[in-house]
Amino acid sequence: MKRMFLLLALAFSVSAYTQVLYSISGNGLQQPSYVLGIIPFVPETYVDSIPGLRGVMERVEQGYGEMGIEEPDVEKESEADEEEEIDHSLPDGLTMEELLSAEDVALTDSLLNMDSGIDLSDADQKEYLHTLDLRFIATLLLQNRLMPKAEEIGLGIEGYIQTQLPAYGGLETSVYQEKILFPPMTAEKQKDYFHKTLMNIDALEKANRAIVTAYRSQDIKSIEAAYDYNKLLEVGLKLSTQQEMNEMEDRTMTRRNQQWVQRMPRIMGQKSTLFTLGVGHLLGEKGVLQLLRKAGYSVDKVK
Repeated sequence: MKRMFLLLALAFSVSAYTQVLYSISGNGLQQPSYVLGIIPFVPETYVDSIPGLRGVMERVEQGYGEMGIEEPDVEKESEADEEEEIDHSLPDGLTMEELLSAEDVALTDSLLNMDSGIDLSDADQKEYLHTLDLRFIATLLLQNRLMPKAEEIGLGIEGYIQTQLPAYGGLETSVYQEKILFPPMTAEKQKDYFHKTLMNIDALEKANRAIVTAYRSQDIKSIEAAYDYNKLLEVGLKLSTQQEMNEMEDRTMTRRNQQWVQRMPRIMGQKSTLFTLGVGHLLGEKGVLQLLRKAGYSVDKVK
């Protein structure tokens, strides 16, 4: 009986509040806007597991994600970025075979073959993949481990939300985001990073699955702990030094959070908006939630 009471109490606490969906009000806003933390590996059906989200989707007039070209200042960035095409290939025309051991290439191909969208029997596709920046390949291998089957995930939580809202824009362009996430890296450094990723992919998968589990708990402290462990693991496995990790966090998280919070007031001032951002951007003193509070807004968990 005590166990049943505890389970009911926990169920009520989860249904009453969520810590991945927040309202933004005050500071001159005529109507509230909202920010939802998301991760890529959650199916569209999870929308109904987040208390209050369905009602928010019905109330808001538009949505904004991380990527898009709808904001005037973002369009200016896009025009500048498009002038310099991003090259996703390995430096100096190198190939995977020239950088990696035969064993690493064979293991990589076996893991890539697990992706239903990849056919390495197609010589052109194989040749293309073997000339890509090894960080892209490492990301693809890890995503393949984490991504549910297509029939399970559907459009994913953000893709589904996009289909349900009258309009959907973005806070930055995809070109800008790629430049931020994948700055230039020497072939030798890529080789070292990729080899260590390949040798430790099981541990990396486990750490990333912990993020998914924490996200489903909708407890912000658990999510923050899972992200912190993931960073510690990367340093421990020597994928990155602590200095490199700090620089990457400043480049990919802190500065972007600041840019977004500078753009959000004008967007919210025009229409009630649901912002869907990677949940990692909500965390900590430098996260979007705290930056909004410092800017004078009331930011509260949605009941």
